[in-house]
Amino acid sequence: MSSTYHIHADALDADFLTSLKTLYRNRNLTIIVEPEQDETERILSNPLMKAKLDAALANIDEGKGILFTPEQFEAYSEALQRGENPDVQIYGTVQGSEFHAQELERVLA
Repeated sequence: MSSTYHIHADALDADFLTSLKTLYRNRNLTIIVEPEQDETERILSNPLMKAKLDAALANIDEGKGILFTPEQFEAYSEALQRGENPDVQIYGTVQGSEFHAQELERVLA
């Protein structure tokens, strides 16, 4: 049996250690501790995911993206979940490279 814990360092306490001891009673353990990558590091370190991100950003540069406000995205998502096929064009298209530069700056910040 193995377990993977994703836990903040501040949450490591005596109760956590006690639960490990209870779960793995009378067994030898190997404990490996490594910090999690943030989402940007995870995407950029995976060649396939980075290629998808690059392709998506290239589409935005070509004006193929759609700009949503959070409320519009929620409404569009809910319509899709209901099985509807809403016209995404009512939300407007992204303004090419200006958006790309701003979004890339935000993602890499």
